[in-house]
Amino acid sequence: MRSLAIFALATILSLLPVSANPQPQESPSRQSDDTLVLRFRIGPPTLNPITYRDVYAAYILQYTNAELYVVDKEYLRDLAAGKVKQREWPLKPELAADYPTISEDKLTWTIKLREGCKWHDGEEVTAHDIKASFEIMMNDKVDATRMRSYYEKIDEVIAEDDYTIKFKFKEKYYFAKYSLPSIPIAPLHIIEELDEPQDWNGI
Repeated sequence: MRSLAIFALATILSLLPVSANPQPQESPSRQSDDTLVLRFRIGPPTLNPITYRDVYAAYILQYTNAELYVVDKEYLRDLAAGKVKQREWPLKPELAADYPTISEDKLTWTIKLREGCKWHDGEEVTAHDIKASFEIMMNDKVDATRMRSYYEKIDEVIAEDDYTIKFKFKEKYYFAKYSLPSIPIAPLHIIEELDEPQDWNGI
């Protein structure tokens, strides 16, 4: 839940000016209408979605890394404007092709991924990326304590094929609907080449 709240906070902040400095600043040259320039007083130590700890990284990652599901931005605009009082966090599929299929006992969640989603280097995002990222996150040798706590009730993650990911829970977990949407995902084809996956800084 906290990871979803951090994402929501970062998204709300994105609706506000990036800098509160009232002094006139020289604007960077405008490259195109679809170029977003962010300026921070302090740079995040890492942009690794598995190990980051600060809100600056969360702010950047919402623009650079897709998630299975995202909070509806129209809802967040209404929340920021005070038009919505109850925090329901309505979700929309992003990397996911549709909403999850949940087993009758609520212990197995199956999610189909959209085909054709790509990493920044052109490699396709697959269920194997999600499975590998989960296994790295749950490795005690990796400094991912903050993230790990949200996913400890998952017993196993299975990549049934390139576009089908299955989560098996140890027990019924009400907050699965808040934690699974923002499970961190890193590119397997990059991190598998590293001796220490946590050393990847996300760039």
